[in-house]
Amino acid sequence: MIKSFKSMKNLLLSYSILGNSRNPVLLVQHGMIASIKDAELFRNMVDRNICVVSIARPGYGDSSCYELKDISEYGDIAAELLDYLGISDFSVLGTSSGAPYALSVSHRLPERTKSAFIFSGTPLLTNPHVAALWPYPLEQGKSVAHFQKVASEIFGWMSDPSRAGRNDVIDSRKNDFYGPALDLKIRAEDWGFSLAEIHGKVLYEHSLDDEQVPFRTASLTASLIPGSEFIKRDGGGHFSEDTLSRFLREYVVPRISGEKTAGGH
Repeated sequence: MIKSFKSMKNLLLSYSILGNSRNPVLLVQHGMIASIKDAELFRNMVDRNICVVSIARPGYGDSSCYELKDISEYGDIAAELLDYLGISDFSVLGTSSGAPYALSVSHRLPERTKSAFIFSGTPLLTNPHVAALWPYPLEQGKSVAHFQKVASEIFGWMSDPSRAGRNDVIDSRKNDFYGPALDLKIRAEDWGFSLAEIHGKVLYEHSLDDEQVPFRTASLTASLIPGSEFIKRDGGGHFSEDTLSRFLREYVVPRISGEKTAGGH
C-alpha cells in the first residue's frame, strides 16, 4: 500500500508498507532506477512474516523534490518517518545507489538498527583509494540541475516506448530525473558521517563482474566499517531480480526473521 507523509522539513515523502509492521521490519532504500511500486521483489519476505517498508527518496515517484545538504540528512528524515509509523527497531537494506542512504540510517539510529544489508552498493567516493578505482568522472560542487541533464543523457534508453509503462522508469523520470540527479550529486560529496562510526551489524554482498560499481571499490568501502562482513558473489553483474531474490532468501531473511519488534500501526 502506497502512502504519504509530510516531514518537519515540509517534504512530502511517498512510502509503501507490505505486511504487518508488528513483525520484524526491513526498511528498503532503492537503487537509482527503481520504484516502491514494484512490491513483487519483496513478496516472499512478507510471506515469511517480515514487514517491508520502502521509501521513495526526494524527487522519486510521488515524493517531493528536496535537496539534501548531504546523505546524513536523509537519516534524520527516515527517523522521522519511522517514529511516525511507531517502528521502534528494524533492519535496513540498501541496493546500488541506495547503499549510502541505508548506511546513513544505520549511523543515525544505531540503537534501533538491528542489521544493515548492502547489495551491489555505491562506494565511498570521497575516499581517495576508492576514488582512484572509480571509472567515471567525479564532479563536485555542481547543481542538481546539472546532474538532471547528466541523468537524462545516461538514461536516454528510458525514452524507448517499450519501457514507458515500467514503474521504475516512470518514478525515476519524475520531476526531470530529480531523484537520480540528487543521487549523482551527493554520492561524490562528503556524506556527513564517518563509516568508522558505524558499529552495528553490516553485511555487504558484491559481484566480481559488476561493471557499474567495480568490485574493489565496494570491498574497500566495506573495510572502512568496523566489524562488517563482506561476501563475494562470483557472477550476476550489478543487479538482477534473481540475484537480489537469492540474497534476500539466503542472507537477509534468515538473519532477521527471528527479530522481535515493538511494531507500529
